[in-house]
Amino acid sequence: MDSIRLETLLEMVSKDVWIEEQKLKERNVRPPLRMPSFAECAGIVEKLLQTASVDGGTVRFDGHGSAPAELPACNYLLVSNELVMSDFIDGVSKPEAVVWEIHGFDLFEQLSKYLNQADFMCGFSVYVKHQYQYEKALCRYAFQRPDEGKTYTDVWGFYYPNEALNDEWKRDPSYRYFFEIVGLCEFHTGNEVFCALINSLDDVCRELEGRLCDIGIDRADSWEEHGDVVYDDSHYTYRIWGDDRGASYQLSNMAGETYCAPLHRFTSFPCDEIDDCTVCPVAEINMEE
Repeated sequence: MDSIRLETLLEMVSKDVWIEEQKLKERNVRPPLRMPSFAECAGIVEKLLQTASVDGGTVRFDGHGSAPAELPACNYLLVSNELVMSDFIDGVSKPEAVVWEIHGFDLFEQLSKYLNQADFMCGFSVYVKHQYQYEKALCRYAFQRPDEGKTYTDVWGFYYPNEALNDEWKRDPSYRYFFEIVGLCEFHTGNEVFCALINSLDDVCRELEGRLCDIGIDRADSWEEHGDVVYDDSHYTYRIWGDDRGASYQLSNMAGETYCAPLHRFTSFPCDEIDDCTVCPVAEINMEE
């Protein structure tokens, strides 16, 4: 499995930590519109390194300072923060500090299950490992009442959908709840899972081309890889292969149709032996239409 230096991981989240600390310091005061400087981010990293410890797949900043220099590079990182509140003085409790945690997950299913079972969190961000870097994800939340469609909401409505109606500070067990990452594509092959944040099936094909180049370049033997793809609430299968004559890839839907990137659609016409798209009968039909 790939690894990531703890210092690199903290550099990635240092801007988020700095911004939350500024909100805490300047609560009820509109802060200036600016991003932290390099020196300010470096100060955040140094402070977090001194307090970081690892418990399974979670990095905590509890003052132990016993974290290893390198950590497994999980496919998903959940960076969460919770406010530490003061004692009630004159009936008021005020935030005094922010406590951070970083949770790692290899599967979206694991991340979604964790968020669905967790208590409400003040704030969190999700980072998705795409090839050799982490990308900050855009998250969405929804619930579904019985016999109704899906309703998108904010994170507060995700955890307390009926708070405003019935003052219910818990979830209705008859509802379904959905945590989503916009553009997430998860590839499964053998014991390996890799991810991407993309916009279309054409982008899925680009990922397969990249995969083909990574594992098939300069190989003279015959090889083949099969896998499953989950993208935009749909399931697909893929196949990439190569030999001394060349290499190629194929993306198929559950109906067994193959995706044609030039046509931007699935087709039942097999094109394994076609070298020139101008002789494809499906392309000719499409042009006539």
